[in-house]
Amino acid sequence: QPHAAAALAAREAQITNSEDGVWAAQAMAAGISCACAGQSVAEVIVTAQSYLPHDSWIRRIVYEALAVCDEKKSLLENLPRVHEAVSNRVYSHGTAAPETFALALAVFKLTHGDFEAAVFMANGFAKNADSVPALVGALCGARSAAEFFFPAWQTQLQHLRGICIPSLAGVDYLALAEQLATLACENK
Repeated sequence: QPHAAAALAAREAQITNSEDGVWAAQAMAAGISCACAGQSVAEVIVTAQSYLPHDSWIRRIVYEALAVCDEKKSLLENLPRVHEAVSNRVYSHGTAAPETFALALAVFKLTHGDFEAAVFMANGFAKNADSVPALVGALCGARSAAEFFFPAWQTQLQHLRGICIPSLAGVDYLALAEQLATLACENK
């Protein structure tokens, strides 16, 4: 249900974003929805791109990023090519939605949705290392079997620290995610 996911993402994103930020949220949500449904990497990318308006900055930069991906070359050979095509060296904040989303789709494409390879490659974009790995992890994780996390990761990540929301300190995020998914299914 990519359309429903995109609609919900737009509603949330409009609180703090407009245009490119909203479109990125919609495209990401639609892509994750397709990935959860087991669609191929190519199908996920096509669906995500369909939520990007023609003649928009985000659509242009996503197409540029995907166009420079050379699947005949190694991930390390592609890293500077994609970075050069996408990353703005004047604007220092890596959280611009077009840049971040374009990098995430390029990494997803180049790694064929392989979680481990994708997360490592996503961390190669230093300016965007606070956001691209999360987006890539969400796309790849949605396509992966439930057991793609290493046990040591799960132990380290399972309980929230409450840094941004102190009342969540110690909460089991896996149980919380399960509760939210159950509520979402009940409210269809």
